Amino acid sequence: MARNRNKLRDIANWSNAWTFDRVQNMIELLAVNSFIYENAPDTFNPYFFERKLFYDGFAWLFKDGDMILGLGGSRKDYDVYGWPTSGKAIGFHGYNFNVTPDNGVCCYDLSKRGLSTYGLLMDYIPRLTDLYRTMDVNIHAQKTPVIVVTDKENELTVRNAVDQIDSNMSVIVGVDGILDMKQFDVLNTNAPYVVDKLQIQSHQYWNDIFTILGIENGDKDKKERMVVDEVNSNTQPIEIYRNARLQPRERMLERFNKLAGTNIQVRFNSEILSSITNADEYYISGQPKQSKGGSDDVPSKDE
Repeated sequence: MARNRNKLRDIANWSNAWTFDRVQNMIELLAVNSFIYENAPDTFNPYFFERKLFYDGFAWLFKDGDMILGLGGSRKDYDVYGWPTSGKAIGFHGYNFNVTPDNGVCCYDLSKRGLSTYGLLMDYIPRLTDLYRTMDVNIHAQKTPVIVVTDKENELTVRNAVDQIDSNMSVIVGVDGILDMKQFDVLNTNAPYVVDKLQIQSHQYWNDIFTILGIENGDKDKKERMVVDEVNSNTQPIEIYRNARLQPRERMLERFNKLAGTNIQVRFNSEILSSITNADEYYISGQPKQSKGGSDDVPSKDE
């Protein structure tokens, strides 16, 4: 019996961890595909660069010979405003490069230095995980909304019967003689169906995430009933957050283009707006349209 309980606990823990990772990966996909870099050389990997900004809040854009690279790393020297002017860029396979004002510039993820988009959104990951796992439990409770109380002698029989219900099987119990129903007591948990309410809350959480990422969101039917002033008041926070992410990248490229003689431009990925229609559809598909130049080689967060 203890082995069965441990197995069920392991399955629940695995489901919790899997849901947590899925939500985090979905938020990451949205964040790193929010921008499109134009006129960038093949040596520059937008996905890797945006991923460093998303998690670390900081990255270097620099020129190493004929290569233009965007990597994370460390900061060393600062100007009078506290803006990093030199440091070390670090890549895979032992690659590192000393960045100076003559070959590279720094970029922050947000207008406020020291913050990262991941830091703003990380609280939503456990919240959404709890919501989705609560939905799972609530749906399961509709299948077996009872607690069966019996003695130790009949525990295995009851457990097997409940397992059959969990496996969507008809329950047939074979016994010798006459089954004494007095040995069983069934308690009805009266578990209410609340998945619809949880979905509404989930949708609100995703809309908050979309807003922080600068992605338009909301109920289309509700928008149609809104007056112009209401629509504008709802889109203003989205524009503020979008510009808080876009402007640091524009300033970085303005400085780097002067330094390297390039013409790299960045813009917000409008394709995300059309690919995200509502939060529930995104959770099911988990696939926004990726930004131009993104890499299929996706390293783990720890790399």
